[in-house]
Amino acid sequence: LLAKAAVPVLHINLTVDGVETPLWWDPEKEDVAQVSRDFVRKHGMENADASHDNRVEYQAEIRLRLLRAQAAATLKGQLPLRSGVPLQEVPLNEGAVIAMYGNHDANIAVSINGRVQCILEMERLFGVRYFMPPRDEEAFRGTWLQALT
Repeated sequence: LLAKAAVPVLHINLTVDGVETPLWWDPEKEDVAQVSRDFVRKHGMENADASHDNRVEYQAEIRLRLLRAQAAATLKGQLPLRSGVPLQEVPLNEGAVIAMYGNHDANIAVSINGRVQCILEMERLFGVRYFMPPRDEEAFRGTWLQALT
């Protein structure tokens, strides 16, 4: 077995009252969304009028998640799971995998020998923003078969 590598504690700098202030996150112990919300509240940076995508806590969370992904990419054979959960060892097997996500923003991903070959966003195929396959069994099956062919 591979020795489990530690994920570093990560940080980004956010401007608070004109001063660059670090926001620290330990991915193995803390939830990134909560850390971002707590930072924003502590520094009085809430903006309830902003759209979700433009809120400071959301932007901070995205930046921290990207840093975690970059850190994980340097750890061979290991991938990040979710906030507050340690990295899990993933065996690099040969073969092909088709992964399908059938909820809001449905998609299909194909990988061969552990390398992603393509990702199909169903909303692009069907021209429906935030596409979610129908729940009726026959229509659901037909939708996925259409996407896979």
